[in-house]
Amino acid sequence: MRLGYVPPTSPSVDYCVEKVLRIIQDNLRSSAESRNPERNEWGGGIRAAKNLVMAFSGLPEDADEAVVLVAAVNAGLMTLDEAREIAALSGNQKFAPLLRMCIA
Repeated sequence: MRLGYVPPTSPSVDYCVEKVLRIIQDNLRSSAESRNPERNEWGGGIRAAKNLVMAFSGLPEDADEAVVLVAAVNAGLMTLDEAREIAALSGNQKFAPLLRMCIA
């Protein structure tokens, strides 16, 4: 197996798909808005633009969300203010430190 490769049968892929579907179906900005540990539903997905949803899985859920927020800002898919709003909405404490590390 090569570094960085995630097999399609990985549970991380299932978690990402579930986060994306939940955001689309419930018209959310973040999967953290409807997280439900009893149903194995976690944060880590965001709506980066009207028709673009991003998700990551494999770290603690607040780190998953921080990763996609920083990626979306760096790719120009959302503004820094929009990312900060989503981080505040979910109470994400990892976004700001990760952003500082990626900008420095």
